[in-house]
Amino acid sequence: MGNVLEKVEGQHNSVPTPTGCAYCSEKIRLVSFKQLKPGDHICQSGRPFMRHLGRNLKCLYTHHSIVKGVICVNGTDYIADLTLIQYYTTPYDVKLKIRETSETGDLRLDEMYIVRYSHSRFQPNQVLDRAQKALEHDPKYFLPFLNCEHFCTWCTTGEKFSCQIERAKEIMKTLLDSMLGAGSKVTELILQFVDMTTNDVTNVGDNLGMHALGMIHGQLQEWL
Repeated sequence: MGNVLEKVEGQHNSVPTPTGCAYCSEKIRLVSFKQLKPGDHICQSGRPFMRHLGRNLKCLYTHHSIVKGVICVNGTDYIADLTLIQYYTTPYDVKLKIRETSETGDLRLDEMYIVRYSHSRFQPNQVLDRAQKALEHDPKYFLPFLNCEHFCTWCTTGEKFSCQIERAKEIMKTLLDSMLGAGSKVTELILQFVDMTTNDVTNVGDNLGMHALGMIHGQLQEWL
């Protein structure tokens, strides 16, 4: 998983700027595809979980991609053929993996956002090069540690970070505190497990689930 990206990092010969921050970013809604260029990080509503509430489109998560190409259609700036590098499935292969895909975007129907970084470590051509290198090495998708957002922030800043996962962890802590009481050791253990590094998860491998259950059970036996 993450160690695959680390190998890509080691093989990559792009020279970065001195600083990069995955936290220092903002989402800007696209009003024209002329705003996009190869190497941009974009996000849009996760289609399987979109719902219209009144005039607003609500979704449970956002899906992130790196732009490889953008061609405006029929002389408009609101419809474009997009080539993206992203975690994706196909009807013929349901495994989530990094793929190069093509789709047509229509800003009259789709809410798309470009993620702008205050401190982007890499230039757009370098971002695209990193995405291509990751595509070749096929790092395995794992929601808490290497999802589509982690992939795009890594391509852009060198850091794997997901605002959505961080928000989910905050919600989890609030719920656990309400059920078990603030400062509960059980809550602490669960959050420590969620915060396991990607290398820890990789070392556990296919036995991750059993390892986690055994670890939590052992600590509960000790504490209760």
